[in-house]
Amino acid sequence: MVITMAGQFKQLVIMAVFGFCAAFLYDILRASRRVARQSTFCVSVQDILFWVLCAVCTMLLVFRINYGEMRAFMFFGITVGAMVYYAVISPVFLKISMVAANTAAAFLKLAAYPFACVIRVVKPKFKYFVNFVKKYLNFYIKYGKIKSGSICKSVGIIFKKH
Repeated sequence: MVITMAGQFKQLVIMAVFGFCAAFLYDILRASRRVARQSTFCVSVQDILFWVLCAVCTMLLVFRINYGEMRAFMFFGITVGAMVYYAVISPVFLKISMVAANTAAAFLKLAAYPFACVIRVVKPKFKYFVNFVKKYLNFYIKYGKIKSGSICKSVGIIFKKH
């Protein structure tokens, strides 16, 4: 298929925008990795899925704009778009995303503070209650006033699937 120079330039710009967007999406993935540490296996799986998705999207875009005919300038456009993004916007985006994540974490800590205070007050009393119950259950089991089988049946009723 014959494409004019204007058509090729339009396709180059479309592919550059696609490269820019793909780099932005990968930066979102990178930012999420900085916020929450992940294992090497998890990172590898995410990368594989991302690049498979990018390959499929590239193929669909090429089918859409050039009827499936891949040309060298399209790869060049994707590369230039990604390089422009990484050179200009990526450092700023990563800094902003880290500030946003730290701010969100601070707000979550602030929101959880009243619950932490309640738990701090209730936890010792709950431990005292649990130890009290354990002590007297063991006493009654030890001296035969409660058969251990009946306790197992009672506990089994609680955890029985309905």
